[in-house]
Amino acid sequence: MRHGETEANIQNLLCGGDWDANLTDKGIKQAEDVASTIFSKISDIKTICTTPLIRAQKTAEIINKVLKLPLHIIPELTERSWGNITKQPMELFEKFNQTNPFGAETLKNYDARIKEGLIKALEFDTPVLIVAHSSVWRRIADILSINISEIKIIKCATPYYIECDNKKWSMSEVK
Repeated sequence: MRHGETEANIQNLLCGGDWDANLTDKGIKQAEDVASTIFSKISDIKTICTTPLIRAQKTAEIINKVLKLPLHIIPELTERSWGNITKQPMELFEKFNQTNPFGAETLKNYDARIKEGLIKALEFDTPVLIVAHSSVWRRIADILSINISEIKIIKCATPYYIECDNKKWSMSEVK
């Protein structure tokens, strides 16, 4: 799942790994709401993994107050550093998502890092709840060849379930 709402989300600004934006009051409430319902929907979660960025880590910690599971921080799952387009309007994301803006982490390095982070997360007891970032989830979907074109926005504090059926991966919102 993606972290709870941040000030960057409210202002519609690009917030990468090089901007450690905190949760808003609404983002904290979103995490609390997910914590109170997620285990009833996905009862077999064994581990929580998150990134060191405060917005993801705090979301995971709030959820874990209820779930009381092993919690692991995986730096490789941190959002991409966007260089000179950080704190710029989100519209730039679509323009630069598949390129390398000035000062940004290269897409090649980012993809390799996310793959490494996913492998690390899956080394823990599964199923794993991964609390990360929108772009991270898009990269994971690409890695697993999941078509998420119908998911326009990875919503804040909304769990998605990824599963494999007959060697084909799928991703769907947990409702």
